[in-house]
Amino acid sequence: MKKLEFFVLIIFLFILIGFYYYSVKFRQQNNSAIAMYSSGYYKKTSEMLKILVDNKKENIVLNFNYAASMYKNFDYDKAIEIYNNLLNNSKFLDDITKSEIYYNLGNAFFLKDEYDVALDNYKTALILNPNDDETRYNVEYIVDLINIVKNSDELINFSEEAFKEQSSFIKEKEKTLNEKIKEAIEQKKNVASKNKELSKKLNNLSKQSKENLKREIQNLLKEKEGVQKEKNLLQQKKDNKKDDLKRQAKDINNKEQEKINNNVAQRKASTSNQQQNINENLQSLEKTKQELKGQTKTKIEDKKLDISKEIVEMPQINDKKTPKL
Repeated sequence: MKKLEFFVLIIFLFILIGFYYYSVKFRQQNNSAIAMYSSGYYKKTSEMLKILVDNKKENIVLNFNYAASMYKNFDYDKAIEIYNNLLNNSKFLDDITKSEIYYNLGNAFFLKDEYDVALDNYKTALILNPNDDETRYNVEYIVDLINIVKNSDELINFSEEAFKEQSSFIKEKEKTLNEKIKEAIEQKKNVASKNKELSKKLNNLSKQSKENLKREIQNLLKEKEGVQKEKNLLQQKKDNKKDDLKRQAKDINNKEQEKINNNVAQRKASTSNQQQNINENLQSLEKTKQELKGQTKTKIEDKKLDISKEIVEMPQINDKKTPKL
């Protein structure tokens, strides 16, 4: 019995030693992966962490670090997959850890140009951790970015409509030119067929007829050269027309901008003239005020002078004694 207990104790000790050795080795590998991650060796870090994760698939820290290393390796889809697995399969995540995962998901979707999904993840991270200023900043930044993108899309749609109108006009011109080119090609084919027929006749005709035919062939060749020249001219006209249309489109845009600038200048000039008229009216009113003030002052002085003249003088008292009666 004692031997059995001793044997069981030995087995238990071996198990503990093996578990301790495995735990130490696991920690060493994990610390080594973290050191390589800190040194910027993200690819090697991902390889090491993948081996560790395969052995401990439910370890939250390992999965979190593995997702971070895939993010640094620009494999955003794999990082998103790992983060989502953590959220769906881990029941013991606290709000701070969830907030960090949603924040990293927002970064990954942002780098994939999926701004709406990134915004949803940032908002969820901010709800879980309202004191995270970086997440709040990202939410505000991405909202402004989405508004800018929407405004840019409206401007692009307007430009595309204008470009479509110009393109339809150019296509019509190109169609006309292509029809003319086709006619020239048909003429060239007819000339070629005529040349073939003439070559057949040459084999059956006498030398004198051949000389006459040679002359005719030379004339046909000249005609062919003329057709080729006409084709080249048509092509040149086509190219010139394209350039003219481009210049017209550019001139139209410049004229519209010039009209806008002229309207702004005219409004500024009108405002300046109105301000000048107001200043002139104010000066005229001030001048009139001064004149009225001077006239009033003059009238008051004249009135004072008139009043001073109208004062009745007191009669003088006679110093002689009054005679007795």
